[in-house]
Amino acid sequence: MAELFTAVRDHPLWQYRHALLCVAFGCMLLEMIVLAWRFHSVYRPRLMLSTTAMWIVEQGGRLLTYPLRLTVFVLVAKSASTPPLALHGLTAFLLAYVCVDLLYYWKHRLLHTFDWTWALHSVHHSSEELNLMAAIRLGWLQRWLDDFFYLPLVLLGFDPTLVLLTVELNHASQFWCHTRCIGRLAWLDAMLNTPSNHRVHHARARAIADHNYGSTLMCWDACFGTYLREPSEHVQVFGVEDAAPSDNPLRIQLGPLQRYARALLARSPREH
Repeated sequence: MAELFTAVRDHPLWQYRHALLCVAFGCMLLEMIVLAWRFHSVYRPRLMLSTTAMWIVEQGGRLLTYPLRLTVFVLVAKSASTPPLALHGLTAFLLAYVCVDLLYYWKHRLLHTFDWTWALHSVHHSSEELNLMAAIRLGWLQRWLDDFFYLPLVLLGFDPTLVLLTVELNHASQFWCHTRCIGRLAWLDAMLNTPSNHRVHHARARAIADHNYGSTLMCWDACFGTYLREPSEHVQVFGVEDAAPSDNPLRIQLGPLQRYARALLARSPREH
C-alpha cells in the first residue's frame, strides 16, 4: 500500500495539482461572470454539485489506478524489442505529444462509432449546458481504462512516464474548449480544437456531433474527413439524443450502459 501512495504522490501532475486546480476554478469563475453579463445565464447549482461529485470519483479512481497503469506500461516497454528513443527534453515531449494527439483522435472517433463505446463516452456529452463544468463531466469507466489505448507508443520506444504525463496534458488542453463565451477565432479554428469546433462536437444531433474529434490539433479531422465548421448561427442545443436530462450522478454514469444493455437484449433472438 505504501508503494501505491508513493507512486501517486510522485506523479508530476499530483505535484502541481494545487496550481492546476486554481487555474481551472479561476477560469470557471471568469466564465460565470461572462455568462451572467453576456447571456444572462448562470451555472445551475444542481449541475455543479453532480458534476463535481462525478469529477471527484473520476479523479480519485485515476489516482488510485495510476500505479497499475504505470506498471503495465513499464512491463510492455521492457518486453518491446524496440530500443528506447534517443530523444530527450523538449524534442521527446513534442514528438510524444503529436503521437498522443493522433492516437487520441482515433480513440475518440472509435468511442463514437460503436454502441458500447458510445455508452461509455456519452456521459461526457450528457450536459445540456455547454460550459467549463462540462469539461470535467467524464465517464468513470472510460477514464479509468482508456490510457491503455496509448500502449503502442511505448512499443515505439517512448518512455512510459512521459507517455502517461503527455496523455494527461493532452486531455487537459481541451478544458478551455467547453464554453459558449468564446466565438470563432478566425484562422485558429482551422488549426486547433477551439470552442467553436468543440461546440459542433457537443451538438445534441449525432449527425453533427460525430465530427471534430481532435484533442489539440484539427489537422487529423481535416486529413480524415471529419472536420465540420460551426455554422454562422452557432450550435445552441447540446446533450445526447434520446436521453432524458438528469442531475443524478449514478443515473448519468450508468444510464447509458443500461440503455445499451436493454437495446442489446431487445435485438437478441427470443427463445421458443
